[in-house]
Amino acid sequence: DTINNSFAGIFKTADKGSSVVISPTQALGNNVSSETSPITDEMLARVRQVPGVAKASGVIFTTATFLNLHGKRLTSTNAPAFVGSPQPEPFKSFFPVKGRYATTADEVALDQATVERANLKLGQQIEIAAKAPVKRYTIVGILKFASGQSFGGAGTALLTLAEARRITGEVGRYDEIDVAASSGF
Repeated sequence: DTINNSFAGIFKTADKGSSVVISPTQALGNNVSSETSPITDEMLARVRQVPGVAKASGVIFTTATFLNLHGKRLTSTNAPAFVGSPQPEPFKSFFPVKGRYATTADEVALDQATVERANLKLGQQIEIAAKAPVKRYTIVGILKFASGQSFGGAGTALLTLAEARRITGEVGRYDEIDVAASSGF
């Protein structure tokens, strides 16, 4: 129960500001191979045109592996690591406590717990592996989760949107779309 309550709190904070979250459909069954319909830039543009939508933002938040420069994982074997990109208000759930968000493809902002656990500092480098080959990034920001609550031992690395899409194999796609409704909807 404690773990479930912790993750419920994490997701409630992460979805703060979202009236609706659009996620891909997935067809499953005996006669269907697992297939997910992608969320594209075109779909995001269509959502933004829907009456009552005040703001919509495409989200990348996909698992990856964080490594030090000696190839050692920076998160525990049981906790996931996620790659994403900064979100605009009202969807923002990670904020820099030191430094800033990444502004180039070679920069990363990491969550504070991962930085402390691995004894990292601004200006040091880490490697991130996902669907694209491992790449080295310079730490330019240290992030705090909005509620101040632990992110359940998971690590989070925020890259530029283009770089997050590239390393996760999501070029031209999103994992979900966060939508904020206009007042009165």
